[in-house]
Amino acid sequence: MHTPADRRLNERAARAALAAHATPAESGAHLPGFDAADAWSRMARNPRLRHYHPVPALKAAQQTARFVIPGDDDWPETLQDLGSSCPFGLWVRGTDPLRPLLDRAVAIVGNRSATPTGMHRARAVSYDVSAAGGTVLASLAYGIESTAHHSAADEGARLAVLPRGLDRCFPRAQDALMRNILTGPGGGAVISLYAPGTDPSAVTLKASAEVMAALARAVILIEGVHRSAGMHCAEAAARMQRPLFALLPADAEGHSSGNARLITAGWARPCQDPADVTKALGDQPHAGARLVQALRAQRLTAWPEASPLAQWITVEAEDGRLLRITGSGPHTRRTAYPPAEHAGWHVAELELGGTGRTVYRSAATDVAADVAALVTVVRQWADQR
Repeated sequence: MHTPADRRLNERAARAALAAHATPAESGAHLPGFDAADAWSRMARNPRLRHYHPVPALKAAQQTARFVIPGDDDWPETLQDLGSSCPFGLWVRGTDPLRPLLDRAVAIVGNRSATPTGMHRARAVSYDVSAAGGTVLASLAYGIESTAHHSAADEGARLAVLPRGLDRCFPRAQDALMRNILTGPGGGAVISLYAPGTDPSAVTLKASAEVMAALARAVILIEGVHRSAGMHCAEAAARMQRPLFALLPADAEGHSSGNARLITAGWARPCQDPADVTKALGDQPHAGARLVQALRAQRLTAWPEASPLAQWITVEAEDGRLLRITGSGPHTRRTAYPPAEHAGWHVAELELGGTGRTVYRSAATDVAADVAALVTVVRQWADQR
């Protein structure tokens, strides 16, 4: 008979095994009812995998880094915004809990071959964001992003995303910086999608940039050119409706051509002052946060945590049925946590392949009335058999 601890270990090991041999989209990890152990048992029928044993492999890998999966306290719910690319888990080095680091994480991204002006701006932005209480989030790449880590305030928190396994640093010469992030006075951690021993590639670079956007509360593009990793992160942030800031181009040589394109297209807000970013990260109350708290007070299972970056609120009934709540107003751009005035919610059942029938659409009279009415509707829906 398997104990809950055994089942959790088996799920963790199965997710780590799937991550090593398939993409989430290939395994249907984004679909309701996904079961990692079952998915792995089907994949393991392949003769080339018959000598792979998930539990011993996980235990060996966790000598280097811990593997965080959905349901863990440290699991970042915002990764759901990656849709079918949401990872099976994250490899993490560092003793600091992830959640406090991610609560005010600001990704600072840009060119590896940075201009002197870009480096100066990266230092100023990183210090100001860190001094304001934000976590500096970046890769360890040469240029803008490693400069951001070096320039954080003395006791500022830092979080690095690597495009390879955490048994080695990438780039290799940044090993001292990685150790400094892990042992610095402000706290820090290093994250990867990839198990120890995995080498970097163009694929891992792009996937890591997209994960960085999903983890960030906001993204600042210091200077970027087409098809750079920094641009991949900025474009992913725009798709996921993260607050995206791009510094105004400082030269005519094309080093910030990506900044100009994102600003012109309306995807990024032009930015000169880091205070613009810290204002966007203010802790103003959000209607969605009040709704999640009210639902949980009624013993309803509702997630994610009260994050203004969430695109929707999900509620689960005891029989496994799911409900999805999104903002009603066009200005909310399909987020459950509108940054401005409350405009009501749209509630629909969540079915395989998308949302199903509409259950309720709130009247948007005021937040208190909407929360009370919606909690009653959801309670009645959850009690249906």
